[in-house]
Amino acid sequence: KDGKEDGFTTELMEKTLKKMKAENRFRKLLIVTETCYSASVLHVAEGIDGVLAFTAANGQETSLADIFSVELGVWLSNRFTHIFFDSIMENLDCSFWDLYNYSASKTIGSHVCLFNADNYESLAFANAKEFVTPYVSFDDL
Repeated sequence: KDGKEDGFTTELMEKTLKKMKAENRFRKLLIVTETCYSASVLHVAEGIDGVLAFTAANGQETSLADIFSVELGVWLSNRFTHIFFDSIMENLDCSFWDLYNYSASKTIGSHVCLFNADNYESLAFANAKEFVTPYVSFDDL
């Protein structure tokens, strides 16, 4: 925070993504957000080469809670996040296109959005494998 912004804003997200790209801080960047109204911020990824953004909700809606912990007495996650990350962990080769379609069809109460697909590699072939390290249990060794 440099005193000019009042916390996290759409403008700050856009400025940050453009600066990171200009400084070659990433070749590819995957952003996944589960927050309410998340598309209202991540639409700024459009036009930035190598950025792909998934959101749990469009810019006019909330992202509904889905997983409740009785033990903790709080909501832990929403349906989008649960579906999205479980799908990746079950199959790292799942294409981003299939992942988008599956999570959009299974998410209840909000509309999953995908931004900047035209400035990313083919979503039919791209997957999370280069972004996610699969969990390895000691039992597997």
